Amino acid sequence: MKKILIVYATKTGSTATAAQLLYDRLTGREAMLCTTDAPEADPTAYDIVVIGGCIRYGKLYKPVREYLQKWDAVLAEKQTGYFLLCGYPDSVEEYYDKVLTGEQAERAFALACFGGEMVPSHAKNLWDKLILKIERDNILGGGNNGDQREDMVLPTISEENIAQFANQLKALSL
Repeated sequence: MKKILIVYATKTGSTATAAQLLYDRLTGREAMLCTTDAPEADPTAYDIVVIGGCIRYGKLYKPVREYLQKWDAVLAEKQTGYFLLCGYPDSVEEYYDKVLTGEQAERAFALACFGGEMVPSHAKNLWDKLILKIERDNILGGGNNGDQREDMVLPTISEENIAQFANQLKALSL
């Protein structure tokens, strides 16, 4: 059975939650879950590497970008998959093109969006809290005109997408 590494970085906790949900679905598999800065994040001892991060202001969260740069040569020899969390899951295809090199995307066994969350109270600094609050108000209030839109809902973590990704991982790890 192949060894799996799930490595992620999180700013407000949503990516950690999603990574844990993915890890929990891999019972019976040899898997490690850790952050990009943990000593266990070295991918050399693993057959399959899953990298997760959030989109922050249109970019992949910096610790994940740095991890991808640092380990690019090693990752090129591994089966890799990527998951993103973002407040606007409908835009995720655009983000793949922005945050991954063409080679990374081509080599990937899976590219997935695990949804996202906009929870201002999870933000650690005032700027992030303010931006999240504005974005939430735009979604829930229907934009600048203040018209309440009943068809608008806040993004959530998609357990369905996580389950599909986990199934792909299980099939690869045999």
